[in-house]
Amino acid sequence: MRALLTTQLERDPQLPADVVACLHDATREVDRITVLLAPDVGGAVTRACDLGAVARDVARAQAVVFGIPVTCRGPAVDVACDHATVWRVLTNLVHNACRAAGPAGAVTVAVAVGAHPGAVVVRVRDTGAGCAPPWTAGIGLEVVDRLLDTLGGSLDAAGVPGGGTEVVVTLPAAAPAWTTTGCVTA
Repeated sequence: MRALLTTQLERDPQLPADVVACLHDATREVDRITVLLAPDVGGAVTRACDLGAVARDVARAQAVVFGIPVTCRGPAVDVACDHATVWRVLTNLVHNACRAAGPAGAVTVAVAVGAHPGAVVVRVRDTGAGCAPPWTAGIGLEVVDRLLDTLGGSLDAAGVPGGGTEVVVTLPAAAPAWTTTGCVTA
């Protein structure tokens, strides 16, 4: 599908600007869905993942894709999850937030140790129009919710007073014996 979209763009350089923009949007969406639906690799989690580093990488990439401010704050925090799955979850959430924020909006990603012991929280907040309950999850949010289930995490969303939406992901913190370089054995 992506090849067809790219070929169309290359084949007809005289396409109207709105059609070109639509084809670029479709290409990005195909890429996003492809990443979300890619099979997991590996299986059992044998290493911790630095959630703060993944969040910063995703924020930088989505800021480039959408051309809007995507800021990320928070410490390096290890979670007992594989890097690829965490990247898929955060990419989808930040991508959705950037789309909701629009070209004049902004997105904030915040990583923090959770209020409950053993929990790490990521908050993705946009300045878009906001959503009101009931939440209607598209395929992306449904896939994210299922991925989080496999990681022992959870997803919650709420409208922000004054506009925007905040999505909160909670993940299990890595056990103290784990590091981002692997499982430490005694």
